[in-house]
Amino acid sequence: VARRASFVVTPSRYLQQLSTAWGVQTERQRVIYNTVELEQGLPPRAELRERFGLRENQVVLLSNARGASWKRV
Repeated sequence: VARRASFVVTPSRYLQQLSTAWGVQTERQRVIYNTVELEQGLPPRAELRERFGLRENQVVLLSNARGASWKRV
């Protein structure tokens, strides 16, 4: 399927290498990284903690990922 596609977009150089191994010509490939670009910076940490009701010593983990079971997020 990839070899017959007009163009192949991958989210990493690693997957681009796989695409090449499958026989997709390099000129028909492009890497577009999965990123989040904020138009403006985040508010100060203290303001965010107050807004979301988080204590100063509370650990916060933020992940931007698809909830696919195989990803084991």
